[in-house]
Order: sequence, then C-alpha cells, then structure tokens
Amino acid sequence: MYTSLGIVLLLLACIVAINFYRRSSLAEALQLDTTPESKKRLVESDSYKAPPGYILDAITVVKDLELRTATWITPVQQFKGSILILTGRGEFIEKYYETIRDLLDLGYNVVIFDWRGQGLSSRLLVNKEKGFVVNFNHFLDDIEAVYTQKMVDLPHPHLLLGHSMGGHLALRELQDHPDRYHRAVLCAPMQSIAGLSSGTLGKLALLFKALGLSQAYVLGGGAGNKDKKVDKYTSDINRFKKWTSIFKKEPRLLMGSATWQWSKAATISMAYSMRPKQLLKIKTPVYLASAKADTIVNGETPETLDDINPNIQVVPYPGAKHEIYTEIDAYRNRFLSEVDSFFSEK
Repeated sequence: MYTSLGIVLLLLACIVAINFYRRSSLAEALQLDTTPESKKRLVESDSYKAPPGYILDAITVVKDLELRTATWITPVQQFKGSILILTGRGEFIEKYYETIRDLLDLGYNVVIFDWRGQGLSSRLLVNKEKGFVVNFNHFLDDIEAVYTQKMVDLPHPHLLLGHSMGGHLALRELQDHPDRYHRAVLCAPMQSIAGLSSGTLGKLALLFKALGLSQAYVLGGGAGNKDKKVDKYTSDINRFKKWTSIFKKEPRLLMGSATWQWSKAATISMAYSMRPKQLLKIKTPVYLASAKADTIVNGETPETLDDINPNIQVVPYPGAKHEIYTEIDAYRNRFLSEVDSFFSEK
C-alpha cells in the first residue's frame, strides 16, 4: 500500500514540477533568438550557397516577436509573377536555396521567411529546439505580417507555394483570402499525419497536455541531430548532404521533434481545414502534388479534395518521397516544370 502511495505521490510531484517548468518557460516565451548579425546575412556552407541579390530583413508580428524574411527579385526580363513560399515544420530559408535559384531563373520573384519558433525567427520556448506553437492561427498571423510587409507591393500575379505544414497553412490562407493569389501550389500538404489518425493524435495530445506535458516532445521524438546520415524525406542523398551542411555553420537552425502542444494545435487546424464548408471557400486554382512514397504525411488524405472543390487539382507523384523539391531529378524536374506551367496559366 505504502509503495503504491509513494509512486502516486512521486508522479504528482513530477507533474507539479513539470507544470512549474511550463509556466516559467512560457513566462520567458517570445524572447528574440535573432541577433543583429543573423539579420544581415544568410548562412552558407562551402558546398551550398545562397542565390545572390537577396534582401534580408526581420519584421515584427507582435511585440518582441520577429520573423526573418528574405526577398529575391528575378534578374530575368520575362517576369512571370511573385511567389510567397511557406516552408514546412522545422525548415528554414537556407534549405530552399536550390529551389529559389530555379524559380528566379524561370522569371519569378521570391519571398520566403522563417516561421515563429523555427529558423532564426523568434523561438517560443527556453528549449529552442522544440517544435511548439499554441495555436496554428498564430502561423496565419505570420503569413499576414509577411504578405502585408513584404509581398503586397511586389508586382502581380501573386502566387503561393507551400510545402508540408506550409502546404496545410497555404490551404488555410486560401480559405481566408480567396481573392489574394492568382494560383497556388501545395507540395505534400500536411492534412493528416502518416500512420496515425488525427483523432487518435488529438486525443493523445490532449492527455499529455492534461498531465502538464504540453511542452514535452511527442513519444519517440527528441532533439535534432545535425549528423544524421539517412533521410526519409528524400531519396536524393547528395541534395540532403548539401543542405544539411548548413547546420555546421549555424547550429541554431536545427530543430527537434514536435511537442504535444504543437500536435494538438495541428490536429485542430487540419480538421478545420478539411471541412467541406471551408474547402468550398477556395476560389484560387490549386495544384496539389501528392508524394506517393510519403512516410511523413498521409498522402491519401487530399485525394478527394478535387471531388469537393473542382478548383483543386490533385496530381500524384508515384515513387516520390515527402520533399519533392529536394528529390532526385526525375521527380524534381517534373515538379518544377509542372509548377511553372501551372503558375503561368492565365
């Protein structure tokens, strides 16, 4: 009996301690993680360079919360449009160097930024590697700040390109602003997580949040590993080695797994965006690239979106893994070609 009582008291003590840490760390949230130096230049390695001509800036969303942004103006005379890129969870501007260079060469201006809580934008927890956000609507606030401060004055047409979490948030953005963009491309959008239903994930996240573990890594998760050799996001190991070389130059770009709070916020947002009423709000033509060898998000979830809304065109990529834009040339070249053709349509 006393042993059982001791275990219960120990568990209660742990929960109290965890809740104290959670309160204290949230009290320190929104501390600026950018430095004056990190606002002046993008990070480069010997094998991975930024396209020249960028304008780097840090914009304010709310007090003490800044987003790092980068803007490129295409040098090509045959201008086709201005693209806002929404990156995935844990990603950062530097990861998109190759894709940005290709888009510039095709005749597009590019605006890209680091979400709150990742890259060199303001981090939200004392442990800066944890994937955390209170509500996905805060990410929509990030988009609004970038669009109104960096995108709105660039020449039209305005185009949207979102990958994974960014693809999901692009869908939300199109639902909120059906007349803002000429066309949009979603690359493997995060509409559900592979191997786990949103309902199950939401219930687990709610349980761990009730236990005071909202800031804990999800089960099986942990800190980021800058030395990982194999990546499940792409089958192109050379591209993977190039962009991950950035971590040796700037370790602060590395992120770990998501937290339970992030997971709960994600399930709420994904479910909301999949409601037929929300999907029917989309008036913008959408090209949705569905990676069929995806093990990160459930590639089957978006398959019926074009049945609900004919403005959404679901295009399968058999054999491609999650990051089509970093995949081997066979998938990546097709993606770039079709994106260019789609964006160029009147």
